[in-house]
Amino acid sequence: MTVRRGRREGEKETRVEIDHRLPSPHVGGGPSARWRLASSDSRLYPAPVESEPLRVWRSADGKKGRRLVATDLHNDNRIAALLAWHFEAKPAGGARRPHLITAAAVRKDLNDDALRSEYLVALWLLVCVAAAIDRKTGQIGRVGLVRDAGIALTAEEIADLGLQRGRMSDGYKGEYYTFGESAPDLLGLLSPTLGERRA
Repeated sequence: MTVRRGRREGEKETRVEIDHRLPSPHVGGGPSARWRLASSDSRLYPAPVESEPLRVWRSADGKKGRRLVATDLHNDNRIAALLAWHFEAKPAGGARRPHLITAAAVRKDLNDDALRSEYLVALWLLVCVAAAIDRKTGQIGRVGLVRDAGIALTAEEIADLGLQRGRMSDGYKGEYYTFGESAPDLLGLLSPTLGERRA
């Protein structure tokens, strides 16, 4: 993960780049890389997920690292899951809110429940990346999610990903969740490649 900060700490011009390969976290998954987690400025054709999450994902700023994808290296390098996030800049006064996940979805053309479960794991890894980005750019290590049309997940799947109902003090309305407990572990995993630069 590489962070290129803006001129001031917590500035929304901060750019994030990630390109990392991970083995499956399942027991017995083997040592070879299963997932590629990367930032992307591609438009993704043909569409790998439902239209609304993809629309929200495409509207995020890919050049600043706001679009993330998980690719299945064991299945023709196809997109397994995607996630978009919004950078919450530090306000003039008070605490900064955690970055917000604006789109989250797994691949839509799956008829195998077991494979969908694996792709939910890939999405969970992207959520961990988003929380790690929040920790690296805002020193919180927590990320938020409002369940709306950009989030193609059931309430049960959101819970399975480890998100919990968030605090009203964060200022988000609606069905709001937060996640953060797994971010330090992922940061440790990525530590050999972590970098930081000033714009």
